[in-house]
Amino acid sequence: MKKTTLILSLLVSASAFSFDFPSPSDATAKLVFNHSSGAKQMFPVKLLEVNGENVIVRDSAAWFNAGEYILNFASNVDTRYTKAFLTPQERRNSQLQDWNTELRIKVESGKTYYIGFDASSSDSKEWQPVIYKVE
Repeated sequence: MKKTTLILSLLVSASAFSFDFPSPSDATAKLVFNHSSGAKQMFPVKLLEVNGENVIVRDSAAWFNAGEYILNFASNVDTRYTKAFLTPQERRNSQLQDWNTELRIKVESGKTYYIGFDASSSDSKEWQPVIYKVE
């Protein structure tokens, strides 16, 4: 009984993550998420959704076929390096409500895109994920 329950649980949880990432060996674009610079108020992101579909959290890199995507991210902004000062309550609330976590991107095969969370504005409502470098 326990084995059946475990197998069923694994099948159900695997189906919740339906986006199919291509292999890095295919003709793909690479998206890098873990480079950051506190001095530039650019913080690392974690990929949570692709085109509205949940994905297993990616926090270093992912490969995509050429095309357009809507990506949703989470970020851990270190407010010691930002222009805006947030109280602890504002930090908790703003991370869930105010920050723009969506990025629309068109990727081309053979390119590497570096994505970070730009917290350089003094208004935290303008903080958002951005592509800050393309190779």
